[in-house]
Amino acid sequence: MERTANHTKAAASIPCNTTRVRNFWMRYYLCSTTLDAETFARAVRAHWGIENRLHWVLDVVFHDDLTRLRSGNGPQNMAIIRHIAMNLVRMPADKQSLKVRRKRANLDPDYLERLIRQSNTLT
Repeated sequence: MERTANHTKAAASIPCNTTRVRNFWMRYYLCSTTLDAETFARAVRAHWGIENRLHWVLDVVFHDDLTRLRSGNGPQNMAIIRHIAMNLVRMPADKQSLKVRRKRANLDPDYLERLIRQSNTLT
């Protein structure tokens, strides 16, 4: 970790197990404030927590990367709708995956209505 006047620069070696040989990826981080190593590590983990909890779900469950909306207000409007749908699908306290809940809401109008109304009897 290197500190300059008002910035922190850091590099992290991340293990990658895509092959039999253990490889490492280098990730570089910049921060506009001076942080100690422990605080900087927490900030990086928090960033990846958001990436894994939000963006991964949007990509895998809602196929966000396949959307064809590219201009006008469409992309922003659909992003809001996807976030609302993701929050609704996350609400039930059952053991079903988000993909299963989304599919069930698509196939079962009563389940979809209970999701939207947030009824306690979602099973």
